[in-house]
Amino acid sequence: MGAFYSRFENKDALLGTLFDQLARETRWEIEEALAADWSRKSMRELLTHVAARNAKIYAKYRGVLAVVYVSSRMMPLSGEDEARVAYNEGIVSQMERLLLQKRNEIVHGRPRVAIRTAMACMSAMLRDAIVFGDASLYPQPRDTRSIARRVADVMHRYLVAEDLSR
Repeated sequence: MGAFYSRFENKDALLGTLFDQLARETRWEIEEALAADWSRKSMRELLTHVAARNAKIYAKYRGVLAVVYVSSRMMPLSGEDEARVAYNEGIVSQMERLLLQKRNEIVHGRPRVAIRTAMACMSAMLRDAIVFGDASLYPQPRDTRSIARRVADVMHRYLVAEDLSR
């Protein structure tokens, strides 16, 4: 443990560095998805791709995400947390831009709201299933690919469902 502190002032500095690495990788994944040509693919294929990539990142950074999620729920927002909120907003905005390419397949009357809700569902499902290992909520098998397929299916069903909130 002492080796960490020779490079990092404290655990928050270490966590910040790891979170920055996570953020860079997530941005790269989204930029790659945005650069791809999705015109001949269905929204379900796009959602499957997005969910699989996110599941892979959640699995890779499981420990970092666990600390981020737990600490963000136990402590009031700090300036650093506000930066993470802004980062998350940037991710959601980019995902919104990506999914709006499939606007013709989204039945929900408020597509931007629907996309943001679907993204929140994806985040919650991946967090519970992968980061915290709450496998009781998910039927067998519980491997990352199976979880990603279920997440994509939930997102797709929500986006193509009629808006009942009116």
